[in-house]
Amino acid sequence: KETDFIISMDIYVLNLFLERLRQDEILNKTTVADEEVEDYYQEQLKKMVQEKTDKEKDDKQKTGAVKEGANKGADISDKKKEPQNVSAMGKEEIRKWLFNEKSKAREREYFAEIRQKAKVKIYDESLNALPRDKAELFDKPIAEVNGEPIFGREVLNNLNVSKAQDEGAMTGVLDRLILHKILDNEAMGRKYGNDDKIKAKIKKYREMQLIEQFKRKAVLPGLKVDEK
Repeated sequence: KETDFIISMDIYVLNLFLERLRQDEILNKTTVADEEVEDYYQEQLKKMVQEKTDKEKDDKQKTGAVKEGANKGADISDKKKEPQNVSAMGKEEIRKWLFNEKSKAREREYFAEIRQKAKVKIYDESLNALPRDKAELFDKPIAEVNGEPIFGREVLNNLNVSKAQDEGAMTGVLDRLILHKILDNEAMGRKYGNDDKIKAKIKKYREMQLIEQFKRKAVLPGLKVDEK
């Protein structure tokens, strides 16, 4: 169907724009310096040594005094086994972990920024009545984001049936829908469609969709099964 083709294209384009928005606002603005990796490395090394020392003290307290000679031998053995690395985690793994943590922090920061700038209106009366009046409020706005409505059906469709009466769960769902709408608006307003790489991807996807549509309309109906 033509409608399905248009919806598919719209979703694909929006996802491309959202991917680019994440690249611009989150990934490109998240960095991990070599000093941070080294500091984390040394911090974990110190923790390992401290944990080992604490364990030795605890073991001595539990087992009691040991012969002096045995203690000296144990000390020499311990020194030989002193860890030189932070467990099995290499510095690249540390860098990846730090990047992941910092990108999450940048996400929260960015989401707060765009949420503050957006014009959001929540119809509390309709939201509170939604669990009781599902049919009546199904196609009515529960909130607006920059003038665009979020309908009752969107909240209900994203709400677990078992939590339909849970006010906190419903508010959580609405908050996510509001954020998604804000992100969609932000991505679509960036004019990423003018980027040559994105243009090429859209063109390729459109051609693929048209070919599939042609196959469904012209090729498949013409196939005949030879029954024997």
